Amino acid sequence: MYPRSLVSGVLFGITSVAALMMLVMPADAARRKGRTCMDDHFHYGSSSGKRSKKIARAHAIASWSEFTAFEYGNAWAIFRRARSRSVRCSENETGWGCKVEAVPCRHR
Repeated sequence: MYPRSLVSGVLFGITSVAALMMLVMPADAARRKGRTCMDDHFHYGSSSGKRSKKIARAHAIASWSEFTAFEYGNAWAIFRRARSRSVRCSENETGWGCKVEAVPCRHR
């Protein structure tokens, strides 16, 4: 068996390293673990003249996904996987419209 002081020292060391890694690794990087994202390369999508905000949002996201898939392939075109997502919608006399932007990401 190992002496208690050695086991305690090893456990303390492991805990210290884990705590230090949490300080060094930003929360955003931890969330993106398992994904590869393009560096600040935003893609855009839009919609207009839709009868509801929900429909306008769906069409704008589809627009983003279609262009991203065309340019980089389907693996990059999943909006919920993207980083720095933004959706802005408004209504005018022709109906609802939305503009989306996001940085494409894919699973590693």
